[in-house]
Amino acid sequence: MILTVSEDPDIHFKYIEAAAKTGQIKEVERVTRESNFYDAEKTKNFLMEAHLMSFIIDFGTCFLIFYTMDILCRLFDKRFTNFSSRNDKS
Repeated sequence: MILTVSEDPDIHFKYIEAAAKTGQIKEVERVTRESNFYDAEKTKNFLMEAHLMSFIIDFGTCFLIFYTMDILCRLFDKRFTNFSSRNDKS
């Protein structure tokens, strides 16, 4: 497998992206847990935009701790936006 010999963050990200788009969630989890070369910020943003937010929580302790505040802020903002848009219809 190319990931075992590559240190290129773009290759690792493309692999994660392809695995996520094809529903290979266990493979995404494995690569994000075992790889030291993927761009965590880019990966997090991709997974959030792909609406795989619940999956992000299952990643790993380091990934979760590093991005907990960002995830919580996005969830809060989304919930607040949904709440305020419902109240604006009156």
